[in-house]
Parts: sequence; structure tokens; C-alpha cells
Amino acid sequence: MIAIFTRNLCPSKCQAKTHEIILRTKSTVTHNCFLLLLTTKFFFRKNVHVSCLALVYEEKILSNFIIDILMTINYAKRVSLGLHLILMLWCSFPIFSQVKMVKDINQTSGNGDPNSFFALGNRLFFVADDHARKKDLWVTDGTTAGTQFFKMIGGGRFTSQPRLFTKVGDKVFFVAYNALFVTDGTVEGTKLLKQLNSVFGKAPRYLTEMGGKLYFYLIDEPDGGLWVSDGTVEGTKLVKEVPIGFNELPNQMVALGDKIYFVGYEESTGIELWESDGTEAGTKIVKDITPGSSWTVIYDLEVAGDKMYFSSWDELWESDGTEAGTKMLVDLNDSSLGLTGYNLSNFTKLGSKILFSGVEKLWVSDLTPDGTTELAEYKGILSRNLDAIVVLGNQAFFTINDVTNGKELWVTDGTKAGTKMLKDINPGAEGSNPSELLISNNKLYFSATTASHGTELWQSDGTEAGTVMVKDIYNGVGNGAPSQFFTWNNKIYFQAKDAQHGVELWVSDGTEVGTNLLKDLYVNTIDGYKGSSFFYNNQLLLVANDGTGGNLWTTDGTEANTTKITNLGSRQASWLGAPIEFNGKLYFEASDATHGRELWVSDGTEARTQLLKDVNPGKEDSAPRDFFIFKGRLYFWAITSSGLKQIWSTDGTEAGTSAIGRFRSSNYFTRDNSVIIWGDKFYFVADGSSDSEGRELWVSDGTEAGTTRLTQSSHFRSSSPTGLTLYNNKLYFFAFSDANSFGQDLWVSDGTEAGTNKLVSLNRFTSNVDALIEFNGKLFFWAEYFLWETDGTANGTKKIKDLEGSAATAVYVWQGKLYFALYNNMWVSDGTEAGTYILADDKELRWGKDFFEYDNKLYFSAENTAQGRELWYTDGTSAGTQLAVDIFPGLRSSNPTGFKVWNNKLFLAANSGNGTELHVYQPLPRNLGTLSFSPKYGKPGDEVTITGISFETTPANNVVRFNQANATVIAATTSELKVTVPESATTGKITVQNNQQVATSADDFLISLTSLPQDLQGATLTLFPNPTAHTLKLQLTGKAANQVSLTAYNMLGTSVLQTTQTLRDGAMSIEVSGLPAGKYILKIQVGEEVVSRSILKE
Repeated sequence: MIAIFTRNLCPSKCQAKTHEIILRTKSTVTHNCFLLLLTTKFFFRKNVHVSCLALVYEEKILSNFIIDILMTINYAKRVSLGLHLILMLWCSFPIFSQVKMVKDINQTSGNGDPNSFFALGNRLFFVADDHARKKDLWVTDGTTAGTQFFKMIGGGRFTSQPRLFTKVGDKVFFVAYNALFVTDGTVEGTKLLKQLNSVFGKAPRYLTEMGGKLYFYLIDEPDGGLWVSDGTVEGTKLVKEVPIGFNELPNQMVALGDKIYFVGYEESTGIELWESDGTEAGTKIVKDITPGSSWTVIYDLEVAGDKMYFSSWDELWESDGTEAGTKMLVDLNDSSLGLTGYNLSNFTKLGSKILFSGVEKLWVSDLTPDGTTELAEYKGILSRNLDAIVVLGNQAFFTINDVTNGKELWVTDGTKAGTKMLKDINPGAEGSNPSELLISNNKLYFSATTASHGTELWQSDGTEAGTVMVKDIYNGVGNGAPSQFFTWNNKIYFQAKDAQHGVELWVSDGTEVGTNLLKDLYVNTIDGYKGSSFFYNNQLLLVANDGTGGNLWTTDGTEANTTKITNLGSRQASWLGAPIEFNGKLYFEASDATHGRELWVSDGTEARTQLLKDVNPGKEDSAPRDFFIFKGRLYFWAITSSGLKQIWSTDGTEAGTSAIGRFRSSNYFTRDNSVIIWGDKFYFVADGSSDSEGRELWVSDGTEAGTTRLTQSSHFRSSSPTGLTLYNNKLYFFAFSDANSFGQDLWVSDGTEAGTNKLVSLNRFTSNVDALIEFNGKLFFWAEYFLWETDGTANGTKKIKDLEGSAATAVYVWQGKLYFALYNNMWVSDGTEAGTYILADDKELRWGKDFFEYDNKLYFSAENTAQGRELWYTDGTSAGTQLAVDIFPGLRSSNPTGFKVWNNKLFLAANSGNGTELHVYQPLPRNLGTLSFSPKYGKPGDEVTITGISFETTPANNVVRFNQANATVIAATTSELKVTVPESATTGKITVQNNQQVATSADDFLISLTSLPQDLQGATLTLFPNPTAHTLKLQLTGKAANQVSLTAYNMLGTSVLQTTQTLRDGAMSIEVSGLPAGKYILKIQVGEEVVSRSILKE
């Protein structure tokens, strides 16, 4: 949206206070400067003339729009008017860069993902993503037209993730970001209530209604404790600070009667059941179940009827909220009763009895030990606790997963005989996996899967015959995958997908014809290119997905030539990460219909793209990745069928692919430099093959026998080395030094176990170490929120600068300076305290990453509150740190990544409105200023000094031409070039070009008389009279020519006269009476020959 507001421009007779013109773009914004001349004439009681308007979009001047014009005029009274509008736009000079989406590779529909439904008033609210606003609040009245975006909670930069919607009277409370919000169902009444102070970024939780107020808990400092809100800012306050205990307690919260109950903690009693009446004095322990400071394990605090029920290990407890009424009902591990069970949950009232579940068992209880019996047992590999139990009339529905039938829908009337599988919906051991059980209009609705229809919407009236599919939403075997069920106004609302749409909003009245898509919320397409690209055979190749699976693509930056090379979609191939080139071929991770993710090889064609080695046979994944080349072989990590991670190497053949070491963990490296090749060995971090071996530093010569551990923790904890970096022929890294340390120390190794030792101790509680990098002959790193340096000795390791409580996210050395991004801003350093400072404090650039050099600048991605995460650059100065381009204009982030420079263009992955896709960026030419030069004339070989702005300091990066003849640049600064006049130069303009910038001199450079011939070959050229005051005559003999061109230059080299004439009898006349007296140099062209002469003007 672009708005033009004109004020104080109208004649004094005009009564209109504001004329507002709104222009909506139909195309992607291109940031160029332009002039806008707009003249409007309104025919009503008073005439209005509007001129000299400025068109502004987010403080940028814009152009190149295809526009609609909507004119809104605010007047004191309603008037009728006619409109005459003339709009002229043209480009003046470019000041912003050009970026465009090369191709929308994946045109699959995106997902609106409606969820978190709640009813308020006569409307249904939910959270959804329409791409433009990410996940925010929407509303529907049950019609397509009445389904609309409601309000942007977070301002649009990030998803605010509204959640935990809790109705209290005629209001609904919810959490967004880490703050508490409230809505009354109107846009104006949807507002922030409280931004709570949170050191660790924790959000309010356990939102619970009691007595017309909202209670919630904040588990963080300094405002941690039980809170209450009446829906006003003043009424949102801390009830009582309750200490934070084991496992972030308090947790769980329920309302019973006029009190709130939760699991809380204090040092003297440990973990116990607490209560609150909303006052500080009334917030206290209900009962110290386990006396003293020992803690009581309380699981699944739930209300059923007028009592609370919970489990403590294998014991079933109930409470009426009093100390005396809090008691154990039955011990399910009481051998005298023959009962076994633990981890009880899903307490549900069925008539006068309570249903609940434990691992592998469903129970029923009349709240006495003798009346607590097992209803069903479900044993098998996949059997765990039941999903939720729902009640319809005198029946309860639930799901059981057993080895015979898989997960299916079951029903019980509270007796063992009446507990059975309701229907074997998908016969066989896989089951139908029923989920999302919901009661609506006296029927049970759920999602279930069959071999013939996929996952679809089902319903049941409690009988086998009445358990049927409502509709095959995704026709055929595709999955409609309905979920997020909510009942409102006798219908159910949910999310699902079909062949034409992503996951969108659907509605059903329980019939096939009444089950339909309500609205397609997300009208854009999804990601096709995530930024994995590489150079191969003089091409730029991409790993991209057009909706048929990951494949290899090629591009030259145009849509037409961005094409798929391999077509593995039929094989359901998945490419993860960029391939690596080894011995002229590409190696990568991929999968097909018969294999999991394995090692593949390709020469860049479909015909020669094939599986190299099935490391983990069958459909299981070996997930080969972290490739590196060492001693003429390609090494990688892969997982075997036993679950062990191994180092493998290959010579490019299946027979030559084998493992060299076995490790226990399947976790991959967390650092880009986790494999360090040093001399004839490589170093890495991995878990040992046994449980007694933690995550340590290892060394290998490429053989199994030569692969050994360098560090070994002396305690139960791993040393977990990170940040491996070579410096002065030693290996430096961070590692934990002892079991009581919560922070890593700086270590150094000479490559031997004996020579691997701690160099210096850092803060044992929270060192927050990051990023070792060599700079100015020393090793710099970040720890304890300080910039440090080391020369490799303990005494030479010291703090340089306090970084204001922020850790580094990216570092880079450029043009003799150290650039680094912190959580809160961009910094630059020369290695001294005084020379370490915030680069551009006014830009508020946070979480910078992906530094790279391009166009003689340092580019990176960063985020701020104005544009979200976009592409930025710096020339090393605060003023020169600028937004390169706002790819996704406004507050939404384009999240640029995967930068590759090719053919002087920058290729990247970004989201400009169609999911993350391939984009190309090219800086527009900067203004080089007006060129001047000295001297104004000369001969080939002479030195000329050219003055301007924005020259490249590398001489070869400036292209200088004398009338199209290339000159040699001898020396260069940003404002001055020294060049040699080329041998083929002729009199004419001087041009300078660099990085797509071109500037041309206003004057001609005059080639002197000594450099141009004065006579024609085989002909005679005569000028007379010379000197002359009025007319100069030119006579040509001995050469046939129809035309002669003549240019006269003054002694400053400025062209003062030009003429081209047809000869008559070999002669022409030139009028020079208008020239000042003095000497002039003439350049005369006859056919292909050019000669020079001089004349005197009297």
C-alpha cells in the first residue's frame, strides 16, 4: 500500500482538509527513484488543484509500478464530483538495487493451517497463515465471504504465535510472543494486557478460568509466580511469587469450585499440591503428601465431577481441595490386590465411575480399591498410554494400539464385557490410527486411515455399522488429513487438504454433500529452492523441488533457462544439502522408492545419476553427509543398520566404499569447521562406540587403525569440544573441563593426546563461547559476552571489549577489520578496545549472519523492526551500512540465504511472496559523478588524470575508454584515476565503467597534432584564408569524396563547432564568425581517414 497525502497545496478557497490518494501495486516493488507529476481537477462546489506530490513507500521513493488508483477525499460534507486525472511517471536516476524472482519453481499450493479455534459472540475465531501475515487471528461467521483476516497481533515481522486461548466470561485471553493479550471479539478490543519481564524468554502458561478471572503462571525471573487478570492492565498482577523448583515447577493448573489448584514447590516441602483463592495469603500448600523436603511426583492433575484426580507413580489419588480430602484411593502396584500400573492419566467420568489409563492398560474405578479393575490390556511394541477418552451417552470412546490390529477405535460401557474394538476400520497390523476424537451433534467424529482412501473424516454413532467415512476429501489414496476439529453451530470446523489446495479451512454438517472447503486462506505457493547451489562444469546448479521431489536444476538467471536436469520425481528422490564434486562427479544424499537416503553419484545428467552404495540396506536411511576430501578419497558420515554412526570413504566405486570407524551417536556435527584437515591427518568430534565414551576429540589418518581419541573426560560428562580452529600450527577449541562446569574453557592441542590441554579457564557457570577466528596475527573469540584475543599462551589470552551481554552469531574478516554480528547489533573491530564498536547503531541490526563479499562491499543478512530479515551491506562505515533491498517489502522477512556470485550477479534463495524461491540480485549502477580530466589534449602514451567519484581502488576494476579505445589505468583512488592514452585513441569523450556504472566526460579529449596525420594519403587538403575572421574555405583535390566532417576544438579541448557538408566541386565553406578570436584545432574526417589542422580566428 502506498499513500500520498497532500496538505497545504490547494488554493485558499479549497475547503478540503486532506486529499488522500492510495495506490496499490500489482507487481513486485522495484526501488527506483522517479518523478511524479499529478494534476487533478475536481468539479464540485470548490475547485481543487493538486501538484508536486511525493510518492513514498516506507520512506523510500518508488517507481516501475503497474498501479490502480483509488481516490478517497475527505470533506466536511458529502459532495458529488467528477475527476480528471493525468498521471506521469518516469525514472530519473536509480538509487536502489534490483532483485527479481527468477522462477517460481514450486507452484504447489501453500498451507493456511487453520488451528486453535474458539467461539466468541456469534463468530468463530482461529489462527491461520495467509503468507502475507503469517500466523495471526482470523474470524468466520460460517460463510466464505464472512471468513476474513481479523487482526495482526505481532505487527507482521515475525509470527506472534497466538495460543492458549482461554474464555473468561465475554472475553478470551491468549498468549502471543511472550505476552498476555485479551480480546472481546472486536479489533479495537484486542490488545496487549501485560508484557511480562522474562530473563529467559518464558511465556505465561497454564491459563485457567476461575471465578470470572484468569489465572496463569510465569516460570521465569524476576516476575515468576502465580498471576491473575480481570481483563484490564491494572487488574493483571502477581498473586504470589512461588519459587521455581525441579523441572520448572509449578506446573499443571485446574479450577475446582472457587479455587485454583496446581503443582508447586518450595524448599521446605518440596513438590506438592497447592491451592489459591486469588490472594497471596490464600496461596498455599494443600497437603504435604511426602512429609519434609522430599518431593511428591504428581502427574495429570485433572477434574472429573466435583473432585480432582491425579497419579503419583503407581498410586491413584483424589482430592476435594482440602487436606483431609486429599487421599490415595488405590495403589495399583499392590500385589495383594493383583494390580499393576503406573503413569495414570485421562481421568474421565462415565456415569458414577472414573475411567483412566496407564501404560498398556485401561482402568475403571468406583473410587474404592475393590472397585478398581482393568478393562483392557493392550501390549505390543507401539502400545503406550491411550489417547484422550471421550464420552457419548453411556459409552466412552478411545483408541488402542496392539500388535494384531494396530491402532483402532474402541468403545466401553464401563464393564469388561462391554469393552471392545468398535470397528476394524483398516484390517491388518497397521491399523487406521484414529485421532482427533470429538463429540458433536450426538455423534463421534474422528480422523482415520484406510488403504483405499488414505486419512479422511469419519463419524460413529457408537455402533459398528454406524461407523463410516463422511467424505473422501482428497479423492483416492491421497490423505485429506483432517485435524484440529472444533464444533460450533451444529457443524464441525477443521483443517484438511485436497488435490487442488493445501491445508485449509473446511466445514462439515456430518454429511458428504455438506463437507466442503470453506475458504482457501493461503493463496500463494510453497518453497521450491532453499539455497543449496554449487558450480559444476561451468554451470550454476541448484538443488530444488518443483513439487515432485528434490532434483538437480541449472540456471543462468532467466526463467526460461532455469530448468530441471534430473527427473527423479518418479523415484521420490530427496536431496539434502549441496552435493560435493569429487574426481569430476557429484556425490550427494538421495533416496528412491526402494532405498532410504543413501550415497548417490551423478555426472549432471539423468542417465548417469545412480545409487553408489546402499550403506543401510532397504528403506532405512544411512543419511550420508558432512563430505570432505582427504588423501584423494571422499569421506563422509553414515549410519549403519545397527544405529552406529561411521566414518566412510570412497574412491567413487561401490567396491571402493568402506567404513573406517564406528561411533555411538547419530547426532551430526554442530559446527561448520567440525572436520579439520591438518597435515596428513584429520580431526573431528564424535561420541565413542560404547556408553562409557562421551563426545570427544578424535584424530584419524584415514584408516580404522589410525583413528584414535585425543581427549577423554575424567567424569561422567563429555568434554564436547566445539569450534575446532587451526592457528600457528596448533589446534584450538572449546571444551568442558570438569563435571561441575556449565561453561566451556579454551583448549589447545599439538595433535597428540599428551599435548592436548586446557589453555585458559573461562566462566564455569556460563562462558557462552563462540567463534574462534584468526585476525591480525592473533586468535579472537567470544566468551562471557566479551571479545577476547589470544596469542596461544595463557598470559597472552585476555578480554578486549565488553559486548553488552550479547553473544556472536557470525564473524568475518574484511579489509583489515573484524566484523561480527551479535544478537543485538552489528560490530566492527581493529583488535583494540577503542577500535571495537557498534557499526551502525541507528539501524538496530540483529542476528546478522552469512557474511560474503560482493560489489566491493561486505554483504550479510540481518533483521530489524522495520523490514524483518533482509539483505544488507556495508562499506565499513556507519553511513555506508545500508539495506541492499527489501525483497519482501514491509515488515515480513524474505529470509535471504544461499548466496552465490556468478557472472557478476548474486543468486540467492528468498521469499518475495511465493515461498522461498530462486532470486537474482544486481546492484544498480552508482552515480560516478561528472568526469573531468587534465590535460585536455595529448597524444598516445601521454598520462591523463581523470577526476570523479566512486572509482574502484583496484586499477584493473576500472574500464577507461578514449572514444571507445581502451586505456591502461596506472593508479586508482576512489576519486582519481591516472591513465595512459591508448595508441588507437581518437578525439572524443572519455568514459569510465566499473561494476555496471558508467560515466562520460562532458568534453572531448583532443588528440594533439603530433598524434594525428596532417595530410591525406594521395590527396591534398587546403584551408584558406588562415587566419580568418568570417568564413573558412576547405578545398579537397586528388580524392573522390562526397562528404567531409569537421569539428573545431578550443585550446581547452572543448568542441565548439561541428559540421558535415556535401562537397561541391571538392569545396565547402565553414562560417566561424561566431567563434572568439584565438587558436583552434580542427579534426577533419574524409571517408575513413582523419587528419588534424589548426587555424587562427581573428
